[in-house]
Amino acid sequence: TATEFRNVTNLQSSEYSDTQLNQLLLAATVEIDTRTGRTWQGVQTKTNEYYDGDGTIELWLKNTDIASVTALSIDENYTGTYTSVTPGRVIIYAKQGRLNCQNN
Repeated sequence: TATEFRNVTNLQSSEYSDTQLNQLLLAATVEIDTRTGRTWQGVQTKTNEYYDGDGTIELWLKNTDIASVTALSIDENYTGTYTSVTPGRVIIYAKQGRLNCQNN
């Protein structure tokens, strides 16, 4: 939090507002998560991510440490018509940030 950051660094509110500090802390957290391939701030929910696949059953994700997939849809022909994949047919490889879609 901004307060915790101020306590550790002795940064004054006249230098940066709490809003600015919170934005900086959030940006730093996202950067650390991205560079390390892990989520360090507990459980987060990501929704509506779009990927271009390569025609295989394998998909490399932007975020790693994925614990579960609640819904997945595929637009095979780029027509805007999506086919739902049963979440039970998705195998997650969290450490690699990869998932495989088995045939429905």
